[in-house]
Amino acid sequence: MSDDKVSVRRERDGEHDAVLDVGTRAFNDPLIATLIDALAAGPARFSLVAELDGAIVAHTMLSRGWIDASKQLVETLVLSPVSV
Repeated sequence: MSDDKVSVRRERDGEHDAVLDVGTRAFNDPLIATLIDALAAGPARFSLVAELDGAIVAHTMLSRGWIDASKQLVETLVLSPVSV
């Protein structure tokens, strides 16, 4: 029985398959797994999961990106994807 308490924490080793599953189901698109893998391989990665009753039920990550400002490229962090 669920106590309805969701915890948010960093993704742990061994949870990548569960993250890919949550993303694929959230977007109803198997290509989202390719995006998650590509973003996870890059620098400045910070991956968060939400856990309910021991199961991963949501995922998001911060990854490095750039904004093409008028004078120069500006480095930023992008919150994407958000899989719920």
